[in-house]
Amino acid sequence: MRNMYTTTFVMRIVMVLCLLMSFLYSYSQSPTYLTGNKTGNIYQTGSLVSLGTGNAGVASPMSEHRTGIFNTLRFYYGNSILNSNSGTPTTVSASRVLGLGGLIGSGADAYIQFRNTSNQNIASGVTTYFKIGSAPSITGLSASVGGLLGLSDVYNITGRGYSGAGDYVLTSSYNENVGTASGTVAGTTTQFLLDESGVWYIAVTPDAVYNSIRLNVAFNDSLNLVSLTRDMDVDVYSAFYYNTSSGLDCGTPIFTTAGETSGVNLNLGSATSLLALDTAVTNPQHAIDNDTTSYSRITSGAVGIATTVSQTILFNDNGTATDVAKVRLSLPLSALTVTVLSNLELTAYKGTTKVGTSQSVYSLLDADLLGLLGDNTPFDVNLTPGGAFDRVKVSLKNLVSIGSSVLGGGVRIYDMKRVTNAPVVSVQPSGDTVCEGETATFMVTASGDSLTYSWEYYDSGTWNYISADNPFYIPTTTTAINGRKYRVKITGGACSASKATVTSDEATLIIRSLPTTPPVHLSP
Repeated sequence: MRNMYTTTFVMRIVMVLCLLMSFLYSYSQSPTYLTGNKTGNIYQTGSLVSLGTGNAGVASPMSEHRTGIFNTLRFYYGNSILNSNSGTPTTVSASRVLGLGGLIGSGADAYIQFRNTSNQNIASGVTTYFKIGSAPSITGLSASVGGLLGLSDVYNITGRGYSGAGDYVLTSSYNENVGTASGTVAGTTTQFLLDESGVWYIAVTPDAVYNSIRLNVAFNDSLNLVSLTRDMDVDVYSAFYYNTSSGLDCGTPIFTTAGETSGVNLNLGSATSLLALDTAVTNPQHAIDNDTTSYSRITSGAVGIATTVSQTILFNDNGTATDVAKVRLSLPLSALTVTVLSNLELTAYKGTTKVGTSQSVYSLLDADLLGLLGDNTPFDVNLTPGGAFDRVKVSLKNLVSIGSSVLGGGVRIYDMKRVTNAPVVSVQPSGDTVCEGETATFMVTASGDSLTYSWEYYDSGTWNYISADNPFYIPTTTTAINGRKYRVKITGGACSASKATVTSDEATLIIRSLPTTPPVHLSP
């Protein structure tokens, strides 16, 4: 009876430890919302004729405050709105209206600014995410711009951090109390992102300490000479950031870009433009939806327009310097060539800083696997950047030269995980030479968490599983397996849902035949 109670007690302790480890390894950072004051405003820019602001403004649930002579001074304000549970957004609108002779007659750009909770500072380099729900909408685009080579949207939406911002004051003194711009324009990045459900965000990363952050919605001045009547609307639900933490997020990405292009064969002066990415990257959110059967797809729709199409997948922290990016891909049979795989690259970044070198999928792919892949057969590749990273870009280069090879469905990105404490082989298995009938031994030395081993041997063009042991023994050898090659696949990682597999070098078994004893004839 005592043994039974002891066993039960031990099992409970083990279960508790397992739960604690699971909590540690499945930790995911929670967003911190900016719950302080929100303000906004409209401003005229460029060569506008001062005939009014058109439809520019910041809509409800923000409120408008006017003061001064004839109520000409104004700003928009709100306090307990646009927080974590905001179901109704405010719409920030920029506007342009035609005037006489085709010149811009009225209009303005607009901004919204969020203060951090209690106006506390946020560290330089910490990203604030504005949830916008869907891509910004532009009305009134003329066919002369909207129909050019698939160009569908012209955005000039940028963010900027501010320091010393305080609460607004609704008095005749007109005090929006926005503080002063912090950091630099060039050092502050703004990026459009999607989450796993396809919800859109705008990520702003200031390069200096800030306690409030502004999102500017504006038309590019270089397009003011184009005969357009148009409005651009951005819905803003909330703003948040992630606290720095040592907790492990188990390698699950949280955001992806809609797609990026370079080498666009289009000239709109200095206009900021986005290619119609539904012809270049389809369903980008499927690469991060934790469903290994769904996928995003880099297609050939951009052939002749762009030389490179990419998709960048982002994590919510930097991980560790030894982390591995595990990417699941597939290609149509027509694209399973050395040329295409050599132009399909993976690159890790920490923010905008490149980590390690770009590596082609061909260089990361097991050479023998290439011949075994069928049409759109998923396969995994592991990128080891050699430093901490928070995003990985998948790029298909030289589209003009390889475009015909990807017409059968494009490059599919099923899944990406960042693996912590992935297997690292320190001592490769070496070949063994034994006499017939003796025991052969193969062993690999590797580090990492929760390692499992899968030894294989090569026969008739196929690798075949033989053992999960390390070391691996062949008790009684025969000359029938002389010259046989062996290798081991090692799988591991700190999180059960995020593991990587590495393949060792090959090792050859040499078996020496036993000498034969000639017959002995005895003379009578």
